[in-house]
Amino acid sequence: MTVGARLVRLDGPAMGAQLEVTRSLAVLGSHSSADHPIAGTDAAPVSPRHAALIRSGAIWLLRDLQSATGTWLNGSRIVDDTPLNEGDEIRLGAEGPALRFQRVPAPAAKRSGTPWSAIVAVSVLLVAVGWWSLGRPGTEPEPVSRSALLARVDSLAAQLDSAQRRADRLGSQLDAAVTEMAAMRGVLLDAPPRAPTTRLDSLAAAVRELAERQAPLLRAANLDLASMAAGNQDAISLVLAERVGGEVVSGTGFAARRSGDTTWVVTSRHVVVDSEGGAANRLGLVFNGTAQNFPATIERTHPSADLALLRVVIRGGTPVVRGVGAGPTPGEPVGTITFPGELDLSPGAAWRKVGVAASSFSAIVTAVEGGRLQLDGYGAVGMSGSPVFRSDGMVVGVIFGGAIGAGGRIVFAEPGARIGELLDPP
Repeated sequence: MTVGARLVRLDGPAMGAQLEVTRSLAVLGSHSSADHPIAGTDAAPVSPRHAALIRSGAIWLLRDLQSATGTWLNGSRIVDDTPLNEGDEIRLGAEGPALRFQRVPAPAAKRSGTPWSAIVAVSVLLVAVGWWSLGRPGTEPEPVSRSALLARVDSLAAQLDSAQRRADRLGSQLDAAVTEMAAMRGVLLDAPPRAPTTRLDSLAAAVRELAERQAPLLRAANLDLASMAAGNQDAISLVLAERVGGEVVSGTGFAARRSGDTTWVVTSRHVVVDSEGGAANRLGLVFNGTAQNFPATIERTHPSADLALLRVVIRGGTPVVRGVGAGPTPGEPVGTITFPGELDLSPGAAWRKVGVAASSFSAIVTAVEGGRLQLDGYGAVGMSGSPVFRSDGMVVGVIFGGAIGAGGRIVFAEPGARIGELLDPP
C-alpha cells in the first residue's frame, strides 16, 4: 500500500532534489504558501497554485489548478484528475520545471505468493457455496471445464485491470478485487485439469459468486464522471464558516434552487452550526472555478438530518444542479463533485487569487438503511455537504461523514428525500 510519494527535480538549479509528499492533497506552485514551492522563470512561469497531487486510496492523482500554462504528464496536457504511475514525468507548463513521480511504499514484512488473507477469503467463499451443493437431486448444472473457468476469471481480471488503468477513484477496492481474483486463479490452477465434475461445478459457482460481488465495483469504475459533472460542476461551492473564536472550517455545498439574484445552497448542518448549536459568525461561498467569496446566511436547517440551506444573493444568480431525484439502490454506482483535502484557509492562501477547483469521485452504494446512505468510495476532510449524483446527474444524497477506522473508505450520506424536506418543509 502506498503511503506517500516522492517528486524528483529533473532540471534547473535544483536538479536531483527530492520532495517528499505525505499530505493527502499537496499543492505545487510558485507561491510560498504552496506545500512544495517551485519557482519558474520569465520564459516558463509557474502559477502561484499550479497543480496538486491527491492521494485516493492506494493511488495518487495529478490535478491542474487552472494554471496559466497548464500541467503536463508525459508530454500531454491533462484536463481532468489523472492517475500517476511510477516514473511518470510531471511538467508545470509545457516548458516549465519537470519532476519525476515515485511511490513510497509502506514498510511490510517480506512474503511471497498470493496473500494468505486472499486465499482464506476465496477458501471461505468455496465453503460457503458448498463443494457438493450443485450435485444435489433435481439440478442439472452445465458441464464446465477448468480452462473455461480460467478464461472467465482472466476476463474478469482484464476488466479490473482496465478499470485500474483508467484510474477510477476506487483504488483500494480495485486493489482488493485484483488480489482476490488472483487468489481464485490460483485455486483453479491447483485443481487437476480433469477434476471431478462435482468439484468443477462448485468452482464454477464460486466464480459466478465472485463475479456478481464485483459487478457493482466494475459499474462504479465505468461510471462516466465527465457526463455526470456536465451541467453540475458550476453549481458546486466551497463553504467557509467562521465560528465563535475565529476558527474557520470548510465544507462543500451545491446550488439547488435559484430565483432571480437569490440562490439557495445545500450543505451539511455541522459545517455551519457547531456541536453546541451555535451558528457561524460569518459564512462565505466560493463557487467552483472562481476566487470570489460571496457572503451567505443560513436560511434554515433540517430538524433531524445533517443538512442546512444557505441563502446567497449574487447578481444574475448562479447555475444550479440538474435536480434532486430518488434512489439510489444498493449496488448502484454514484459519484460526487467535491473539495477534498486540507485547504489552506489563511488570508494569504494562493487559492484566494487563482480560485478553487473541485474534483469528481465515484463510489458504490453498499446500503440504504436507518435513513441514510452508506457508500464505499473515498472520503476526506472538506467533503461534508458534497452532493451524491446518480449516473444521470441527479442529486440523490449529501455526504455528511464517514465510518471511524475505515480510512476514509466508508462514507455516509443523507438521502435525496431529506433534501426535498429541507427545500420544501412541511
